[in-house]
Amino acid sequence: MKKDILNNYLGRVGISTGFLKIFYTFTSGENDVVWNDLYTKAEHYCDSTNLSADKFPGLSIGYTDTPSSLISGSGYFTKNDMVRVGSGIGYDEWTAFLDFGNESCASSSSNNKSQSLISSMDGPDSISGFNLGINDSNRLYLEYNGKYTKVDGTEAYAKVNHTLGSELSKFSVVSVSYNNFLKEFGVTFHDFPNGVHNNLSFNAEGYTAGAVWHLGGMNNPNNLYTGYSGHMDDFVFFSKGMSPSERNSFSEAFFVDSIIPESSIASSGLVPIPGTPTVNFTGIIGTGVTGQECEIATTVEQKVGSDINLYQQSDLTGVITGEVIEWGVSGSGYQTTFETVPEKIIYNTGELVRHSKPYIVFDESPTANDIYEFYLFKKPKPNLNEKTAFLNNNGSNPFSYDSTYTPGADINVYLNGLSQVSGDSYVVTDFNGTTAWSIFSDGDYLAHDAVAYDQVKGDTLVSGFAGNPSSTHNITGVSGEPVSGKDVYLNGQKLISGEDYQVTTTTATNDTVQLYAGTLDGELYFMPQAQDITSIITGNSSDKVLTDSVDEVVWLNGVKQIENQDYFRINECSIARVDKKVKKYTYPIYNNNKRFFNI
Repeated sequence: MKKDILNNYLGRVGISTGFLKIFYTFTSGENDVVWNDLYTKAEHYCDSTNLSADKFPGLSIGYTDTPSSLISGSGYFTKNDMVRVGSGIGYDEWTAFLDFGNESCASSSSNNKSQSLISSMDGPDSISGFNLGINDSNRLYLEYNGKYTKVDGTEAYAKVNHTLGSELSKFSVVSVSYNNFLKEFGVTFHDFPNGVHNNLSFNAEGYTAGAVWHLGGMNNPNNLYTGYSGHMDDFVFFSKGMSPSERNSFSEAFFVDSIIPESSIASSGLVPIPGTPTVNFTGIIGTGVTGQECEIATTVEQKVGSDINLYQQSDLTGVITGEVIEWGVSGSGYQTTFETVPEKIIYNTGELVRHSKPYIVFDESPTANDIYEFYLFKKPKPNLNEKTAFLNNNGSNPFSYDSTYTPGADINVYLNGLSQVSGDSYVVTDFNGTTAWSIFSDGDYLAHDAVAYDQVKGDTLVSGFAGNPSSTHNITGVSGEPVSGKDVYLNGQKLISGEDYQVTTTTATNDTVQLYAGTLDGELYFMPQAQDITSIITGNSSDKVLTDSVDEVVWLNGVKQIENQDYFRINECSIARVDKKVKKYTYPIYNNNKRFFNI
């Protein structure tokens, strides 16, 4: 991670720079020292030779100095290496991020031994501290020995272990935090390239803090643990217990290459121009109070002597002069105008691909009669594959909604994977006059229905179709609107270009969709296609499919699929084997003559 990007994201997330204490990028080191890149090398010393403890230098205390010596962009750990984090961590709450990984799959299997990534436990039986590591199924876990009171009133300690449910990538960004007020741990795998943050929060019951932190292993492990083998690219530490949403937002910084700030573009054109202004410094700018004077309010007579006048303050009004801009004769001419260009984030494509899970595997393997289609993207597409939540609304028409939807945006809606048409099968509206929006069906959505959408700019065109059993059929437009840049659906199912139809260019502004012979009758939808597609894959392989992407839209037999339900992204190191999947049964088989149960 670049230091300027780090500082930028502190502001974006709203984290004070005072909470940032450690930033190891492993881009420089000397002998046993990894520099804390928040400071210069010279600033690490309280004099010319003595390291300053309050700068939190990393100290290589393992069997080799590969994490600190001759490094350039990545600290390499050999299972026998450790880096101690300064003289100790004494903060009541904290958050740490780690960017790490391995080019090979060697670290994914450690012979049933857990690899320690960050540990403030001296050893597995330590009654203080925690241990964050990877288990043999390539999943992130956090453990500690928690104090509890036995039935007889005596105190004892028991192992507490929590494990994330998802596999890590070959290279992964993870975070761990401790909130002292809530007495809560948070562990997250930030799968940013795939748009997923796998978070686990749990109560830290019986936890006792440990002050001595190590990267890459425990100081005194037993035969159930081993040190980490692989690269560490970045370690970032905050003296603040960040919330899951703060950690999710900050994790984006690990994948950003640069940020182009908001700017203005100058342009010129013939516009009305007022006359040339001149300034009159003694011009009349209005009337008002110019001062005050005393005036007689009443006169009181005396019995003896002269009358006595009583006064009061009275405002004086008059003409007020000042600077006046006087305009000459107006006309027209060329004048420069400025248009605001919004900020643009440039992602590091190499880091996105390196941290992604490049393989796609279906929950149910396709057969020879199936066909899938992938639209692939090399950058995250947060506008695609959006899910909605089902609500019943106290017995009235059920609907689905999503709080992140941009009101007024064009969307392609899918019900259980089949495309829908606005105004026909659903309508988008606000909910009871609030700012929330919802999708109301023309019938009744059921709780198990999956309503999803893509935010894609453009209109959907609808046309009836009588079928063409024996010949091709050409379509150049619908109701005068061109069909260029559209995906074609028949009765809700997506047709595949090259399999069901082909597109030919007829004019510079329009294409022709030629439906192949044998297309059934029904309703044709021409829906706007997602932008920035880098490649398209079709096939029916029952094995995992390698892609060169970090995001995707997937159809199987024309039905849109849901990630982590219908299909999954995995890496080549994954223990998920297509050929080792257990067959799914839809009915219990406990009443059988075999000696097993599947209930």
